Amino acid sequence: MSSSKRTASESAPDNPKPRQKRYHQRAVWACDECRLRKIKCDGGEPCKHCVEINRDCSYAGRVRPSLPPTQRIRALEDTLRAVRAALDDARRIGTPADRYEHVIALLDGSTPGSSAPEDTPLSNGLEPPLTPFHTSQAAPAADAIPTLHTSKARKRRQRAWGYTSGFLVICRLGSLFKGNSIARDSFSPIEELFDTVPPACDSQIELPEDATVLDLYAAAFERSYPAHPVLGTAEIHSLLEDKQDPSARALLHAVSALGYLAEHPLRNCERAIEYAWRHAAASEKFLDLGHCDNVISVQTLLCLVLFSINTCHLWRAHTFSSIVISWVLQLGLYDRLYVDHYLGHDEQRRYTSIGTIAYDVHSYLCSILGLPLSVERTGSKQVSGTYDTHRVFVEGKRLDGAKTSSARLSDLHCQILEVTRQGLDTVFQGPGNVGDHESIDLGRLGSIEGLLQDLVEQSFSVIARLPSSRLSARMKAELELTAYACQLKLYMPFLQYLVGMANGSFTKRTRSQRVLACIKTASKTISLCDSLMRQHLLEPSSWFQTYALFLAVLTLVFLIAAHKGTTQPSQAWTKGESGIRIMAAMRCDGNAATKCLRCIRVLVEQLSHTVEFDVDEIEQSTPTLCGSQHQAPRAIQDKRPTIAAILNQGADGASRASPSQHMARTQASTADDILAQADDFVLFAAGDDFHFTGI
Repeated sequence: MSSSKRTASESAPDNPKPRQKRYHQRAVWACDECRLRKIKCDGGEPCKHCVEINRDCSYAGRVRPSLPPTQRIRALEDTLRAVRAALDDARRIGTPADRYEHVIALLDGSTPGSSAPEDTPLSNGLEPPLTPFHTSQAAPAADAIPTLHTSKARKRRQRAWGYTSGFLVICRLGSLFKGNSIARDSFSPIEELFDTVPPACDSQIELPEDATVLDLYAAAFERSYPAHPVLGTAEIHSLLEDKQDPSARALLHAVSALGYLAEHPLRNCERAIEYAWRHAAASEKFLDLGHCDNVISVQTLLCLVLFSINTCHLWRAHTFSSIVISWVLQLGLYDRLYVDHYLGHDEQRRYTSIGTIAYDVHSYLCSILGLPLSVERTGSKQVSGTYDTHRVFVEGKRLDGAKTSSARLSDLHCQILEVTRQGLDTVFQGPGNVGDHESIDLGRLGSIEGLLQDLVEQSFSVIARLPSSRLSARMKAELELTAYACQLKLYMPFLQYLVGMANGSFTKRTRSQRVLACIKTASKTISLCDSLMRQHLLEPSSWFQTYALFLAVLTLVFLIAAHKGTTQPSQAWTKGESGIRIMAAMRCDGNAATKCLRCIRVLVEQLSHTVEFDVDEIEQSTPTLCGSQHQAPRAIQDKRPTIAAILNQGADGASRASPSQHMARTQASTADDILAQADDFVLFAAGDDFHFTGI
């Protein structure tokens, strides 16, 4: 037994090898450039690869970034992809492609997995910016590229649309007439009409020459009623004399922004709109939103509010208008005692006018977005200054009758907007259960209609006293379009009963009357816009006019969609086509009319079982009011009668319609019957027309 047992020393080999420990040598973390290019990094400070290509290495100087390389590179790649997505969107919506191609090619070579080949050389023109989007400092100021904000590439922020907002009303009606819910993606063009992402432009721009500023002021403040009361001619001259003051420079930049936007047909559309955005950015740069210096600050922000509205940035405009209301409170423009005892007659007129337009615009935005007012007008101290506008103007002995009528018309304009907003807030409520109709307080609606009727009747008498001038004509046009737009907003929720009326189902008279009122108002709005276009009073840069026409066209589109079948009703279809053609004439680079046409195109595609408008063909066959970007102003003016001739052809039954349309015109249609009933329906006891023709 003992011989069979061997000790450990006896069993060991004769030449034992020492045990070697195995160590795993960890590879160095690659620098940003090597990790981006997916090549081996030697870990040098700087690494060999970065030295060879003459790039700044992230490991140079023994300064290590705070984040791990993986997270830093992922953040960089996400930023580059966001930039490229934003540039693609900008190129798709009509921004000149040749000004973006070199940036896109540069980003293709910088982003792994992009559409460009991986071996595309990376230019040294892309330096690490402080923000993902910037304007190249090497480019001239006049040729700066207006890149988009990051919010366009990221997921769109949540918006608390009110139940009576234009966006939700259109979405609900679209889903109702389609028969089932429409995909959320289909609503993106509708949302962009109200919430377009603003471009980030270079704010380094000098004020134009004094003569140019005066021309821009005349273009913006004499063609638009909402802007007219904000700034007077004497004030603009005073600002030019003191333009070194930051407050004055901010207001002059805001005036220039509105002027370039209004006068873009005469100054090359693309370049003028770019200048408008850059002046707006410069105005914001000089303006301290957290502090109100004086009335000039209120005027500046009001100009930016109007600029944001006309460029389809209504949420941005609502933010600015809420600040304006706060500044009106800070300056005491809401206090009757302050206005009466501390201001002279001229200051009373100016301050009251500014307070009126501030509340006017804020009320309009709240009605469009379905939001409550920032401050309610209650008691004797009312925020907007319109508490007793008529008394202030009448007691001012220096004011003549024309100015008194103009002030009264401005007050009526504000009251119409406020009554409409109150009606939307108090009359309509959401349905209690899914599938139910919304709750409508008809008693409250009747009182709102009575107030509107009284305001419209007062408008008749005030309009009759206005002198015959170009500005008076524009004020009349704005007031009538405002009245029609308010009626459409108030009656469009009743279009949910159109399906039952088309099918012959029983519909209460109180509901059917509002449906007829909505259809008649839509028809009259299109006719009014046709008249304004013939008189050269239709402004492509005006969001207010465009939106009123848009609501009218949608009403007729829903009227046609309520009737099943594939043929178009003749009269309703012709009227709707006329409205679309007017809107096509108003289109320009990304303006409200362009976005409205995009919304109509989406709805027509969703409702194609009954609605067959060829929006693309209408756009191609309709010249624009502003004309080609490379044509002279005389050629621009010569195109306007051509559009009217096209509308005349459509009204007379031109041969451009398809065979199915001709067949539809030979047979009676329920939609045409409803349209005929609407034409015979009386909206107000005093009459329906403002007697606008012949101005």
